[in-house]
Amino acid sequence: MWHNCSGVLLWMSHPAWPSMVWQTYSYDCETPGAYFGAKKACKPLHVQLNLATNEIDIINASLAFYKQLSVKAELFTLEGKRMSIQQEQISTVPQDGMIKAFDLIVPTKIKEVYVVRLTLIDAQHKVKDINSYMRTPSSKEDFKGLNSLSNAVVKLSRIHLNRIGDQVNGHIRVSNRSNIPAYGVSLGCKDNVTEEPILPCFFSDGYFLLMPGESRTLSFHYKISEKQKGVFYVEGYNM
Repeated sequence: MWHNCSGVLLWMSHPAWPSMVWQTYSYDCETPGAYFGAKKACKPLHVQLNLATNEIDIINASLAFYKQLSVKAELFTLEGKRMSIQQEQISTVPQDGMIKAFDLIVPTKIKEVYVVRLTLIDAQHKVKDINSYMRTPSSKEDFKGLNSLSNAVVKLSRIHLNRIGDQVNGHIRVSNRSNIPAYGVSLGCKDNVTEEPILPCFFSDGYFLLMPGESRTLSFHYKISEKQKGVFYVEGYNM
């Protein structure tokens, strides 16, 4: 990857009218899944799955050298049951480059849609990156199994909020309190009186996967009038 090109072309970054596809942000400043997908792919230190070869790579787009990183690859059923795990230590990741961690092994017994969860961990056991993929065992990309999942229970808890005039920022914690994964978890903010969406409202991540019992802390910031008050809400594919 990146051997034959050195630039990025982003086509149709936003539409001039309401649209369901082909935008990284909408006409009203909403941030769809493509916004967060592009943001994650452009992280300075990133772990990813090469979908063409099943190769797991570490991308280091920074000028820093990284040592003693660990890459973990887990395969789960749609219901969250772990089927396999691979983990390798990577001694050195060069600056401004890519290094192969290992090839993902997919057991032949897998016949249904499954989840690939990649985790990149540093020498201090701190998670540097998480990436999740929905995969099918054959070229027939049938993901209808997602439609039969039970609803996950996801709760929000505010950790910190700072408001100065019309500027609001802080951190919020989102937790999956059910025994099944929550897919496509996305947060938003609305007016507590009119219930109209407050836009733009930027979160550090969105449309992500939360495994059973997993929590994640997100940062946020938005702008409102001094008389307004924002209320957070959470949505998802099976919520």
